[in-house]
Amino acid sequence: RRARVRNAIIPVSLSVLGRGGLASRGREFQEHGVGLNVAQFKQLLVSALRDLFGEVGAALPVDVLTYDEKTLSAILRICSSGLVKLWSSLTLFGAYKSKKCAFRVIQVSPFLLALSGNSREQVLD
Repeated sequence: RRARVRNAIIPVSLSVLGRGGLASRGREFQEHGVGLNVAQFKQLLVSALRDLFGEVGAALPVDVLTYDEKTLSAILRICSSGLVKLWSSLTLFGAYKSKKCAFRVIQVSPFLLALSGNSREQVLD
C-alpha cells in the first residue's frame, strides 16, 4: 500500500520594504520598471529555496496555482514535507534586483477550498 502524499496550499504576497516599513504590494516594483511575470516569480521562489537549502531545496516541487502581477500575490502548492523549507526560505528572503522586499505567508491549508472563506466570520441564518 502506497502512502498518500499530502499537499499544502499557501497564499503568499511579495512586498517592497520602504523607509517606513512595507510599501503597497507590487506598486513600487512597477514604478521602478521591475515587473514580475509568473515565470520570474517561480524563479524567485526557486532562488530563495536554493539560497537556503542548496540544490536539494531548489529541487522541491513548488507549483504556482494562481498569480496576480499587479499585487504580486500567488497561491502556491507544495508537498507537505517541503512546507517548512519553503516557508523558511520565503521568510529569510531579503532582496530582488537591489530592492529590499519580503514575502508574506497569508494562510496555509491542505485544501484549496478552505482558503475561500473563514468559518469564524460566516453568518448562519
